[in-house]
Amino acid sequence: MLLIKNIRKANKPPRVCTFEVHFESECGPVQIRDCSYWLKAEGNEWVSMPSKAFDNEEGKKKYFDLVKVEGTDFAKVCLEALKKELKAADASNSNGNDPLSAH
Repeated sequence: MLLIKNIRKANKPPRVCTFEVHFESECGPVQIRDCSYWLKAEGNEWVSMPSKAFDNEEGKKKYFDLVKVEGTDFAKVCLEALKKELKAADASNSNGNDPLSAH
């Protein structure tokens, strides 16, 4: 089961928030920190996972993804889980505050 925890509101658009992903693997519990949810004004949205920047042979900056899951779009699964969590927080928030600030 995939859990989304420690949702923190971001201060700079288009980043909406940062969060952690928690799940069980064959090797035990796994936590992925520093994930981000992005939303552009045109409606494009995506999740970014931690990565490491490096320069290739031509001097261009490339990124090595620290999280790769075979046979699934892990970022899409995380985005769907995050949206459920945000929707639940919004529904349970009766005082009119931003649901991201409650996490």
